[in-house]
Amino acid sequence: MKSNILYIVMTLMLCYACADNSATKMKSGTLLSINLELAQPVMEVLEKTGSISLENEGDTFPGQIHKMLIDKDALYLLDTYRAPGLYKYDRNGRFLTVYNRLGQGNGEFIGLSDFQIYGDTIYLLDSSGKKIIKLDKQCRFHSSTNLSVMPLAFAKDSLDGTWIDTGNTALSEKAYTLLYEHEHTMQNVLSIPFELRNMTYAPYFTLINVGNAVHFLPEMQNKIYSCENGEAVLIYYLDFGKHWFTSDFLEENKNTNSMIFFRKMKEAGYVNELNYLESESLLLLSFNCNAESYLFVYDKDDQKQVLCVKENDELFRPLAISGEEILFVEMTDSCNIINKYRIKGYNDKNL
Repeated sequence: MKSNILYIVMTLMLCYACADNSATKMKSGTLLSINLELAQPVMEVLEKTGSISLENEGDTFPGQIHKMLIDKDALYLLDTYRAPGLYKYDRNGRFLTVYNRLGQGNGEFIGLSDFQIYGDTIYLLDSSGKKIIKLDKQCRFHSSTNLSVMPLAFAKDSLDGTWIDTGNTALSEKAYTLLYEHEHTMQNVLSIPFELRNMTYAPYFTLINVGNAVHFLPEMQNKIYSCENGEAVLIYYLDFGKHWFTSDFLEENKNTNSMIFFRKMKEAGYVNELNYLESESLLLLSFNCNAESYLFVYDKDDQKQVLCVKENDELFRPLAISGEEILFVEMTDSCNIINKYRIKGYNDKNL
């Protein structure tokens, strides 16, 4: 019996701290070395803690969830494609309300792409309509503000400023991927690297509110920035080694059609579809490489990390972090299920 307990404890230690020395403090930010050869089966790292079945309320049911935020006892889910709108549920999955006023009039949207909750206000990004829509917590329309640019994502900050991600589209010689609007003044913050100009393939999340901070993962980059007072400072550099595309590869394919370019990325064994989620204690990366799907977890407090290979379809993409739980959405034609997982041994800091 004692030997079995010892074996379990040792397994948890390996699962959670297999790359304990791979996080290195740099002059600016933290270097995270992500070695795909050390990846473990996901079920050796995560354990399921429960699930929530979302109530199907007739025609008002999201069919392709793009983003989820948790606010107190409510779940907010954004569908940008199949049934566009912002859906609100309680923690038991009971449908509460929806904002789905598609159109071009006042209080309507053309094409949603992102949303944020700040204080008592929900901010919805209508990229196609080039405006930010304000709702109250019951998803009732309050007002809207027009934008001068075509954003991919946005985030509000504590100064009532707006960080705007415009992607890699370069229409002029001086082109910027990150802008900051404050008190009706637009400021250029991060320029588009020359080799990535007009390479358009955005992550699901680029700008995320982490506590009182705003973090930014630029399109097709392996860097995460902290955004504050109109400046962006590097906080994480993601080192995938030979699995990150080279400048030579970009140069060889600079005039290649986007779809063909990303097919070549996959064929060359480069990381693709890189996405991230973040809370004040955890950083999650989700990505594909060599026909495999990976989940990387970094514990900021203990500076420990683990990488796992996802074999389970219900772990397609993490959509939210709630305390120690990571939330995934499993979608079918008839229902959406939120599956909750935790890292094995996460609360036992003495392992």
